Amino acid sequence: MNRRANHTLQPRKLSGLNSGRWRLAHVMSDSMLTAFWIDGPDPKGPLGYGVTAFSITDAFEIIQRAGYQLPDDKSTLQIQTDVKPADLEQRHVRKNMGPIVVRGLWYPFIGIGVGV
Repeated sequence: MNRRANHTLQPRKLSGLNSGRWRLAHVMSDSMLTAFWIDGPDPKGPLGYGVTAFSITDAFEIIQRAGYQLPDDKSTLQIQTDVKPADLEQRHVRKNMGPIVVRGLWYPFIGIGVGV
């Protein structure tokens, strides 16, 4: 029987400055999920949307199911893919985000499973 290590269920301490980054990238690559950061299209709305999804289309659906509006023309959106917490410029976002390794909206963070 071929057993593959499941890093999401077996937490372990890794040493080194990049250990958290390695663990995040490893978990994300195993699950086929991608973390997206989408700049907020509305100056009166959130700074942006942090969402982990199977595809950008899936990400748009998660955002909309959480009650947020996106423009019909998605080509106007500024989108970053494979985002890591360290990549986020706004300190406020990092301090108030939810888990980035599970499918769903992690900023603005409402709760696990919201919009999924």
